[in-house]
Formats: sequence, structure tokens, C-alpha cells
Amino acid sequence: MAAAALAGSVCSCGRTYLFGVTTAEAVALALDPPYTEIADFLRASPELEQQAFRSLSYFDVVHHAARVGCPATLTVGLFDTVYPRNTIFGAFQRLNSRDKKLQAPR
Repeated sequence: MAAAALAGSVCSCGRTYLFGVTTAEAVALALDPPYTEIADFLRASPELEQQAFRSLSYFDVVHHAARVGCPATLTVGLFDTVYPRNTIFGAFQRLNSRDKKLQAPR
């Protein structure tokens, strides 16, 4: 998604797993790694929390979503313990595409 936002000449984009989306919320909600590893780090070094989330925000694709104007398809696992569904919805809602789809596998 970041590439589609930054390139400007992309015909379409799609993501199956959106790692790095709404990181602070994902750290609070995730039940399995990799987000739980960030939570473990912050428990061991709470004084670095603000700096850690500020650094991670540069990679958070939710900030790029508004710049995506091409057709986009995102996949959300409704019972996914690695990539919390709320974080995917945040990126989807910010997409600037008129042709956007959100798929949930059965």
C-alpha cells in the first residue's frame, strides 16, 4: 500500500496481510506475534514507549492510505489473532480510492 501511495502510477493494489497498520492499537489487541513482541519490549522498557510508537508511525500504512487512489482490495480475517481486524478497517476507511473492496475469507 505504501508503494501505491508513493509511486502515483500504480494501476491497482491489494494486501492480504497488513502488518504495520495502526500499530498502537494492534499492540493492544493482538494475541500473537509479531505485535506481541512490541508489547513485550515496551513492558521491559516502558520509558521508550513514546519514542517506539513515534518511530513505528513512519511505517504505519494507515498514514499512506489516503494517498492511494487506484483500485484497492484488502483482506481481513475476522478472527485473526495476528493482524487485528480493527486495524485493517482503519486503513480501508482511509483509502482514497473510488474502487475499493474489503474481503473476508470464509
